[in-house]
Amino acid sequence: MLDTSSPLINRKNSVLGNTSTRAFHNLSATLSLLPFSMNPDIWIGLSGLQQATVQKLVLQQQDWLNNWHDWWHSTLQLSKANTTSKLFEQGFNLTARMVQIWGDQVVDMAELQENFEVNYGYWASQYLPHNAQPTTPPFTQTLLPSNASKTKRKESETAQVA
Repeated sequence: MLDTSSPLINRKNSVLGNTSTRAFHNLSATLSLLPFSMNPDIWIGLSGLQQATVQKLVLQQQDWLNNWHDWWHSTLQLSKANTTSKLFEQGFNLTARMVQIWGDQVVDMAELQENFEVNYGYWASQYLPHNAQPTTPPFTQTLLPSNASKTKRKESETAQVA
C-alpha cells in the first residue's frame, strides 16, 4: 500500500489543489463577467492576453525546433566514433539529450499554461463588479521566460562532455 503521508505526495497534492483552486476561481470570474460581455474594454484586454500567450508559444516553438535541429546535427557525429566505447557514449548522450528536450518541452508548456491561468485571473479581477472603473491591464508584454535558455545551456554542457 502507498504511504500517503510522504512529503512528495503531500507536495503533489498541494500543487494539484492550487491548480484546481485557480481553475475554479477563473471559472467563477468568467461567469461573473458574462453580464459585462458587451463592454469593449473586456474584449480588448482579453485579446491582449491571448496575443501575449500566442507570442510566447511561438517563441517556445522556435526554441524547440532549434533544439531538435541541433540534436539532429549531433546525430551526424555518431559516424565519427572510431571505437565501440565512443559509439555507445555518443549514443547514450544523444538519447539523454532527446529525453531532456522532451522534458523541457513539457515543462515549458506547463509553465505557459500556469502563467496564462494566473494572468487570466488577474485580468478578470480587474473587470469584476467590485471595481468601479475597469482598466485595461498591460498584457501586451511578453509572458514569463521559458526554460529554453536552460535547454541551450544543458546542450552546450553535454557537447563539452562528449
